[in-house]
Amino acid sequence: LSKITVGEGLAPPAVELSPLGQCVKEQILALPQRYPSVHIDNYAIMPNHIHLLVSLHTAPGGASPSPTLFDVVRVLKSLSTRLSRDNLGNLPLWQRSFHEHVIRNENDYREIWEYIDQNPVRWDEDRYHER
Repeated sequence: LSKITVGEGLAPPAVELSPLGQCVKEQILALPQRYPSVHIDNYAIMPNHIHLLVSLHTAPGGASPSPTLFDVVRVLKSLSTRLSRDNLGNLPLWQRSFHEHVIRNENDYREIWEYIDQNPVRWDEDRYHER
């Protein structure tokens, strides 16, 4: 999905999206248009996985029921897989399940936000220490 390159000097590692990663990014950013009650607060597209910080709000004006997190992830996986078939053929893009964490308070939210922001840096450091 992406390639993480070492930053120059003090610059942090940079995430370079592959065409597949770009497809996934476009689908992540389109989720709020598909579901107005969904907000993408933060995300990171890593070489072999993604992180999403998603806020689900009550649908405005009592409109149709708000989607569940399962609905949102299912649509993201389905659309990005369908649109990426040119690059992948029929190879699977996603694993069947996903890991979720319910955020219970402001501290938890900040920790998850920082984890997502720092994941590319940690990925690069882990790769460096494996050499």
